[in-house]
Amino acid sequence: MELNPKKEPTKKKSLNDYGRFAGIGFQMLACIFLGCWLGFKGDNYFNLTHPWLTITGAILGISISMYWLFNLSSKK
Repeated sequence: MELNPKKEPTKKKSLNDYGRFAGIGFQMLACIFLGCWLGFKGDNYFNLTHPWLTITGAILGISISMYWLFNLSSKK
């Protein structure tokens, strides 16, 4: 007979939450980095004097990552 059967699942659930949030953070970082990197490559390819494509890529990466974050947070 177990005294408190709910302690172990609570600990595992909190570890799963930490892993999920860390994964979301890495996905956001990768999305923003990819947008900046593609914008930087575009700026170099077209020989632009101002980094317009880098700025656009960064804003687009941030927007997509925030959309994913809100979409994931609305599921639970």
